[in-house]
Amino acid sequence: MTGDGELDEEELRQFLLSKKKEGRLRKDVDTKVGTIMEKYDMGNKGFLDLAEFEKMQAEVLSEAPVDVGAEVVNIKAQLKAMEAKLDALTAMLSKG
Repeated sequence: MTGDGELDEEELRQFLLSKKKEGRLRKDVDTKVGTIMEKYDMGNKGFLDLAEFEKMQAEVLSEAPVDVGAEVVNIKAQLKAMEAKLDALTAMLSKG
């Protein structure tokens, strides 16, 4: 907000971009500007007031930043497990 108590679409876009860089956006929530404005801009004013902004933050932001490094390690481990299962299935099929 620029001090006027109203957050317009461009300000919202900048806010979301900064939170994305921090790893604070929830992955299970649609964080497109249009979707957020449609959901939280009561009365279609073209901006979010302070109460709407605070509600949006509570529902869109995660409590703590996402640890991207740990997430990559977890995904690699899952991929390795899937590859092992695929290898086992391939071996079973080639025997029969």
